[in-house]
Amino acid sequence: MVLIVQIADEPIGFVCVERQPESAWGVLLDNLHALLGYQGIGVGKLLMRAAEDWTREQGEAQLYLYVLEGNAPAIRFYEHERQGWQFVGAKPDHMGGVDITALRYVYKLDR
Repeated sequence: MVLIVQIADEPIGFVCVERQPESAWGVLLDNLHALLGYQGIGVGKLLMRAAEDWTREQGEAQLYLYVLEGNAPAIRFYEHERQGWQFVGAKPDHMGGVDITALRYVYKLDR
């Protein structure tokens, strides 16, 4: 599912979630982005709520995502206690010819 948020026909953010039946972690929150000028005003929370609703509709009880180790703003967003995401581990990865570390977070849905 891909959802784009717009103001006056201008996209300001989007979320992309993917059901992965083989995954032990649940539904993958693959991307969640808000334009810089729209961060901190609830766009991310609105998109997250849409991802949660879609996940429930799929009969799933958990979302998961990866954040690159150096992405401090995203880590702060997901680790904020009101968000409910929990860090569950890290894995080495390779992206664009560079070795990276991806941090895995999970979010258990209330039913």
